[in-house]
Parts: sequence; C-alpha cells; structure tokens
Amino acid sequence: MQSLRARVAKASFFQRLLNEKADVTGASVETRALLIAALQDRHRRRVAIVTPGDAAADDFENALRLFHREPDCVSVYPSPSLSPYQDVAPSLGVVREEIRALGRLIDGVADVLIVPSRALFQRLPQADAFRARIVRLAEGDELEMRELLEKLVENGFVRTDLVGEAGEFAFRGGILDLFPPNTAQPVRVELFGDTIDSLRWFDVETQRSEDVSGPVTIYPIAQFPMTRETRQRIAKQLSKDFMHPLFKYDVSEKIDRLQENGTFPGIEHYVPVAIETVTFAEYIRDWDLILVEPHQIVTTISKYEALLRNEYEAAAEKGRAAYAPEILVAPGTEILDFIGRARVSFSEVHLGTGELRVHANTTDRYTNRLSEFATDVRNESREQIFFAATKGGVEKIERLLKEFDLAGALTITGGNLARGFAFDELGLVAYSEWDLFEPPTSTRVGGKKRKSEAFVSDLRDLKIGDYIVHVDHGVGRFAGLQRIPFGETEREVMQIEYSGGGKLLMPMENLNLIQRYTAGEEAQPKLDKLGGTTWARTKASVKKAMRDMANELLKLYATRQMVHGHAFAKDSPWQFDFEDAFEFDETEDQASAIEDLKNDMESRKPMDRLLCGDVGYGKTEVAMRAAFKAVMDGKQVAMLAPTTVLTFQHYRTFLRRFASFPVTIELLTRYYSAKEQKEILRKVETGVMRRNNNAELQNRRGISLEIPLCNRILFAVQVYQMRRVGIEPTT
Repeated sequence: MQSLRARVAKASFFQRLLNEKADVTGASVETRALLIAALQDRHRRRVAIVTPGDAAADDFENALRLFHREPDCVSVYPSPSLSPYQDVAPSLGVVREEIRALGRLIDGVADVLIVPSRALFQRLPQADAFRARIVRLAEGDELEMRELLEKLVENGFVRTDLVGEAGEFAFRGGILDLFPPNTAQPVRVELFGDTIDSLRWFDVETQRSEDVSGPVTIYPIAQFPMTRETRQRIAKQLSKDFMHPLFKYDVSEKIDRLQENGTFPGIEHYVPVAIETVTFAEYIRDWDLILVEPHQIVTTISKYEALLRNEYEAAAEKGRAAYAPEILVAPGTEILDFIGRARVSFSEVHLGTGELRVHANTTDRYTNRLSEFATDVRNESREQIFFAATKGGVEKIERLLKEFDLAGALTITGGNLARGFAFDELGLVAYSEWDLFEPPTSTRVGGKKRKSEAFVSDLRDLKIGDYIVHVDHGVGRFAGLQRIPFGETEREVMQIEYSGGGKLLMPMENLNLIQRYTAGEEAQPKLDKLGGTTWARTKASVKKAMRDMANELLKLYATRQMVHGHAFAKDSPWQFDFEDAFEFDETEDQASAIEDLKNDMESRKPMDRLLCGDVGYGKTEVAMRAAFKAVMDGKQVAMLAPTTVLTFQHYRTFLRRFASFPVTIELLTRYYSAKEQKEILRKVETGVMRRNNNAELQNRRGISLEIPLCNRILFAVQVYQMRRVGIEPTT
C-alpha cells in the first residue's frame, strides 16, 4: 500500500492537510483511512482518532490496517459498556478489549488508536503503575511461585481447577495454566523446580498442549489492583463520605460484601476514590489528534455528561452510595477543551471555516450484477484497483475479467476493504470484493474457528446427575470424575452411566465427544444402552430426516436462484428525510439490519430474510424504513400482525411516522364491517391506493389472507411473530 500512500502525498491538497487546520469533507470511511495512513506515514507521529461512537469501527479499523505501513500498530479502544451508576461488572469480552488496548497503549505498541468519544470520560491507572503489574515469562526464568500466584490474584485472575476462559489460572504439580486477556489462547507453563522448562499454548476444549509460545506477556485482567489496601481505602471512604442515614443500608451492604467476599458488584467504579488515576486525555496528550464528525462528537459528549448526571441524581434519591460524575469520570468541559486542539477533522457536512473538499465517495454495490460491473470497468478511464479479501475472490475476479475480455483492465491486490471508493483527486477507483460478491456475515477474514463450540468446554458446566449425549454411545448420565491407574501414573476420566448398569470411563481429552443434554431442566430422557442399537437407529433416522430437509432446501433455493425479483432504486431524498425524522439514535444492530435490508431490496435476487429481536429493540422502525422504500418505488406493502391490538398500535405508529408524506395507510381487522373491508380490498385490487403515491396496508383478518392484488404492482408482506399467527416460513 506504500504506492497508494505516496500517491496521496503527491496530491495538491495534501500539503494543506499537512500544514493547515482543515475539516475534510467528501471522503468515505475507506478514503479517510487512506488519508490518515498517508499523514501518519509522513510525520511519523502517534495518532489518536476520536469518533462519535462504535458504529462502523470495525470497517474503519480494517481500512486503517490495510493502508497503514504497520498494520499491527492500529488499535481500537472500546466505549465503556456500563456507566459508573450500574452496579454490575462489565462483560468479559469488553474487559479483554479494554485491557488489550490499554496494554498496547502503555507498551508503546499502538501508533494509531481509534477512540470512541465516550471512552474519553474514563479514568485510567497511571502508566507506571499498570506497567509494573505486567508479568513477562520466558523459558529459563526463575520464578517465586508464591509471589507470582499472589500477583495474579491481585491482577484480577481467578484460580480454578481447569482453565476455561480469560482471567483464570490453575496450578497443579509443577504446571501453571493461565489465560491472559491479551492472548487468543491460554498458555501452559511447565516447571522444573522453580525454573520455567517450557511455555506452550494449549487448547481449552481438549486441554492438550500445542505449539511452543515463546516469551509471553501477561496483562492484568483488571485495570486496577484489588489489593487489601485498596479494599480498605474504599470501605473507609464509603463510611466517611456517606454518613447521611439515607445511604446507611447501601454503605453497610457494600462494606459487608467487601469483608466477606473481597468485592461487591460495580466495585471497579469506586476505584478512583482509593487510587491515583489519570484521564484518558493525559495518555494521548502528546499525540496528533484527528476527529471524525466533530459536531457529532460534541453532541455525544454533551448527551453522555447529561446522562451521567441524571443517573447519579436518580441513584442518590434511591439511597445508593454513588459518587458525583466529576469524581468518577473526566469532566465534559475538559474533554471538549482537549478535542478542541485537533488540527484535522473529517465531516460529512462542513459547518464553519477551513473546509478542505475532496471527491472520494463509495462505489456502487454491484452484488452479483456482473455484467453491469464489467460495463462500468470497461467505460472507466481512471486507474482501477480490485481488493480481494479471500483467495476465492481473486479467482472469481480473474475468471470474470477473462469472461468479459477485460484482462489488465484493473489491478488485483489482496486486502479486506469493506467498501470500494472513487477518488477523483487521485484519478483512482478502488473496488472491494464485497462490492461485487456476497459478503460473509462479518468482513473480518481469518481467525481460528473453534472445533466444536457446542460441546462442553468446562467441567463446571456439568453436575453429577446431568444428562449428556456421547456422539458414539448416546444419552447417558454424568456420574462424576475419578482417577484410574494408567501405566506408572494415573489418568483422570469422566464416568458416564448408561441403561442396564453400563458405565463408560472417558478420558478427559475426549471432552469434544460429549454434549450436555438440552431438552429442558425437567426433561428426563431414556438412557441408551452401552453397546446397544437404539442410538445407532436414532442417528440413522435423524440423518435421513436431515438429508430430506437438505434436499428440499436445495430444490427451494435452486429455484429461487433462477428467479429474478424486483430491484428497488437507491434511496430517494424523501427516504433520507423520513429516516432523519426518527426520534432516537439507531443502535448498531438496527443500523446493520437496515443496511442489510436495503442491500436485499436493491438486488434482483429474491429477498429471503428474517429479522429477529426482542420487544423494544427497534424492529418496527426497520420495517417502516423498508416499507417506505417500497412505496417510494411505486409498490404496495402489507404488514401482518398476530393480534388486533398490536395491529392497531402499528397502524398508529405508521400514521405518525408517515404523516409528512403522501402515503395512504389503511387498517384491516375483523372489527371492520363487511362493507368497509370490501371497500379497502377494492382499492388494493384496482390500484386506487397506488395512485395516492403508493400505499402501506396493515392486515390482521382472522388469518385468511385472501386479498386480490393489482397485477401491475409488487405485493410485499411483512410478518410479525410468524409462530403466533400460525405461519410457517416457506418461500
């Protein structure tokens, strides 16, 4: 990618970007990443990129890694998943991401750091204090095992019998197993006396040692050490700062838990009152600062500061011993002052002075429209590059170019680019593999896939008496663990009981052969007989049923592949207006679902998608945007809901959201008279509703969907809660 960075550096606008304060507009996510990589390549200073939130962070990170001279130097610091006023511990996944990013920051590994604006509120440990807690192991090192184990506990690790997840360690018979938060696999330390004899990765599922790891760096699993002194300081401060009778019960409960268990839910939020901390901004004060959508960042900071204040006041009113936001997090004014010194920013729309306009938009999504793509490539006069994320992508594009006689029309290079772009100032068009071919569920390519995620990976999942299923012997009952002689040593095995008194002693390394029986807690299945034929017949019957189902699905999807559906037009200006009128910020899942739906609708491939989500997670808004897109393309839409009450609620929601647009919306339920139902159906059949700039129809009529449709239009059906309305999904 050096040639691309050099190409950017030669562009006329780049000197202004280097030497002046500029707000860059007209650049897509991928071209922003390219410009940042070129900037960092030129001045060789560490760069912090502040974004409004976590949305699209993966694609931005991937693009930066692709264009940066040192991909491993790019890191992302996650947004805090919890506020200081939620008395729950953060998820292990979030903790691991935070610790990895913080460790790379302190170790000086990260040259480019992507920071969501909410992360700037966090108070972090002092760099020297955190660095002193990092453990480094190498073959030949002499260990003081007692001190090491105590240090692991202070660093947040938990001692277990068997290591199963990050933050755990086990020590037995000269072997130390531990799972650092900053490694993909746990490490096994084999000792000879007090000397490290070997360091190897091992598999969590099988517990078998694998490749030699080499020297290992072990970050703490907690940002702050939970020593006895820290716990005592927290208890003392709570007693001193919350003497009012309103807080008496909560303070007493927290102190009791500290004395009995050494912790209480949300204890990490109270650390700033017991330990010296620094703000996030102090870590990156000497870095170059780049803002992505600065106006959104300011809004996010203001909203989050107000949210914290409201949560604090609500907690205090309920008698919870909660500290004010200015004690637990960085003040919003300081954060705004900090980001105000940024020299370069990227915006969709520029407000103010200092705009630097470039023309670098995303390319179209072709999504299997190969002939259209070939035509555009043939007619394009600018240099063209195709980024192939997979080996299969390279092979497919090479066959395509050969088929359309376009050999040499574009340069094929490796790289996982989420979206292509056309950069006018560089005379360059870049295509992504995912612009042309169906993308995977995630555009992150690679990564180790677990051998059997459904199988038991930790003995703590099982209790004596639990039913389990062995892949070869069928349903049995877990009877515990025991050690049996094995040559000159002993071997630990799992005992499984079967019908007729049969017992199976299974070695622990064969854990991948069993799975917990999951038909419900009250279920008591019939045990199979060890060596019997019942389990073999059951497996044969299931295999036949699966083959039949697979055959039906193959026929169904083969038929669907041969049928061309309607490809909807790109979003209209009204579509943007409709979406901007949404009262709330879309969640990441909502934004992803909306994008997927639109991509489906704009493709000629018949749509086949099921949107799932719990109550209150925003399914209706996603459905309304799809409905609006359909009616803007001259189509009719029907929504089927399971109950009359829910139908009426959706009807009112649609009326409110569509009020500013010339769209006719009708409600059809069993409470309408026969005359009224007949009139509505007549409008649908004759296309009257269509002439009113399209229509959206909600239907809940018993579940006899006998609606005569106008032959000139598409009839799209949106179904809510299919099982409740008795509908089995087919085509």
